[in-house]
Amino acid sequence: MKEQISMSLVVKSAMGEGADKEEYVVTCRGQLRMASGVNSLTYTEEMEGRRVHTTLTYRLHAGRVHLKKRGAVKSEMVFEEGFEHVSIYEMPPYRFDMTVLSRKVKASLGEDGGEIVLVYMRTIGGDTTQVTLTIAGTPVGEDL
Repeated sequence: MKEQISMSLVVKSAMGEGADKEEYVVTCRGQLRMASGVNSLTYTEEMEGRRVHTTLTYRLHAGRVHLKKRGAVKSEMVFEEGFEHVSIYEMPPYRFDMTVLSRKVKASLGEDGGEIVLVYMRTIGGDTTQVTLTIAGTPVGEDL
């Protein structure tokens, strides 16, 4: 088993429901690191023309994912079904209180590929919206 694998990622995010639903899809490369049963996926994406570095840390099929964003946006969230996590969401120079209530947490992304699915209610500055984040990964060869 490799300890670090290059991944081709498709990151899909849907916020809101019905006519107010906003969706975006990003394709990018990422690195999956595996050590002592803990997986760490890192990737960089563009958000409104600015770079955001994302790291997700999880154990396969354990039902808990830690997500950390740095760059144009700074946030840290812990997802575990039925649990609420309170933190700060920063988009310098602004800072907001943020709460996430996890509805679904699935992490099956391993050395052979797979996906991470997070469905949660997010409240920032008093505004609550449903978010669905899906990250699908496929390992890529060394020569790509």
